[in-house]
Amino acid sequence: MYSIGPQPYTNRHLLLHLLTVSLMVHYGFTVDLLLWPMLTATFASIFLLFRPANIFWPLMAVGTTLTDYITNYPELSNHAVIQFFICLGVLFLVLHALATNNKAFLNAHQKTTIFRVSVFLIYFFSGFHKLNWGFLDADQSCVHYLNGYVVRVLGGTDAIMPLPITRFMQLATFFLELIVPFGLLFSRTCKWAVFALFLFHGYLFMAGFAHFASTSLFILPGCLLNFNKNEDANKIIPKLKPYIIISAIASVLCFVWCNVYDKKFTNNLLSPAFFICCGIYMIAFIYAARLFWKTDIAVSNMGAIRHYKILLPTIFIFLWGMEPYYGLSNRANMSMYSNMITMVGRDNHLLINTHYTKVIPFEEDYIEMLSAPPSLQKYFGSDYRYYYYPVITFRKKAAEALTRIKEPVTVKIRYKENEIVIKDLKQSSWSQSKWYHRYFYYRPTPKPGYGVCVW
Repeated sequence: MYSIGPQPYTNRHLLLHLLTVSLMVHYGFTVDLLLWPMLTATFASIFLLFRPANIFWPLMAVGTTLTDYITNYPELSNHAVIQFFICLGVLFLVLHALATNNKAFLNAHQKTTIFRVSVFLIYFFSGFHKLNWGFLDADQSCVHYLNGYVVRVLGGTDAIMPLPITRFMQLATFFLELIVPFGLLFSRTCKWAVFALFLFHGYLFMAGFAHFASTSLFILPGCLLNFNKNEDANKIIPKLKPYIIISAIASVLCFVWCNVYDKKFTNNLLSPAFFICCGIYMIAFIYAARLFWKTDIAVSNMGAIRHYKILLPTIFIFLWGMEPYYGLSNRANMSMYSNMITMVGRDNHLLINTHYTKVIPFEEDYIEMLSAPPSLQKYFGSDYRYYYYPVITFRKKAAEALTRIKEPVTVKIRYKENEIVIKDLKQSSWSQSKWYHRYFYYRPTPKPGYGVCVW
């Protein structure tokens, strides 16, 4: 389908362009080596250079991505979970359009409200989870971990940052994730809030977060668009070609150079090759962010939030973000690099004590690995002794590892103060889990005294 006329593009076309590129960057900059989704997203992005009004290939990229995400959910990264929800929303809107002869499901104000409220909650929860003593720790805060990458990229060493710089970075993080997102809710401040968050993502490039930045280039412009008008889409789409071309170069190069040839990591650190790819995509990101900033976009007001079409996704995102506090999960719910601990008796959040809020107990049923052979350490890490593993997490990781390990694996664990020697893990119940356990996603929890940045 290719529209002809003075204004051939709609905001739908613009958002599908941005979503398609973000999916391509995701598969290019992760280590999953999923060739088919990567090829589909890349081909769709390149095809948009020649037929910008065609929506078939962007929808194909969305469909291919969904087949991957559905089979792997919830064990996805934070930005991938956001993309998963977005793709599900696109699928719903397509099915609704087919069933109702292209009748709109949302009016313009509802679209604006959903975008702004959803994006506000995503960033707000990212900051809210960091309101804990671990993140505020002067020596073990994740501020050191993330900025360590930046220091090394700039040619420095891993020396601990001075305390004033640490405190500044912590306060800056709270400001950008807890305060700035409120600006998205008001038309007069929305563009400034988007610009500040673009700068935030630009800084995080130096820690390797190209794929998260590409996702922000979908959700943040969606907060700016006036869905009553399509003039902005017609101003921007013809100028998106450099963004698509440079993004495709960076993604394909990263997929081949850093992933196929296993060059993403060097001694557990991001490799120079990966940072080169991030730098290439950063050029595209800056170009696109500047394009949205320089374009005179008529930002509209939000509609009422009380309509069920707004309330349902808002409640869903709220429940997703609050998972660590009622026990459904502690990972991939915007708890990224927060040093947050939610185990009963070790809660470190400044405002929420999960001793009173946990209703799902799986995280509290944990084991300690006392000894493990090198073959298993390959999947659990050589520092396994420093963690408590939720039983369902241990069983899932063990089952996955044992599909690749042929010889018998002997493991010594401690469970409920009892030491247990498992002579053949593959034949033991400790490598078996119930079908519904795959929908619970927990990270291991560092033992007391082991200061490490976790997410």
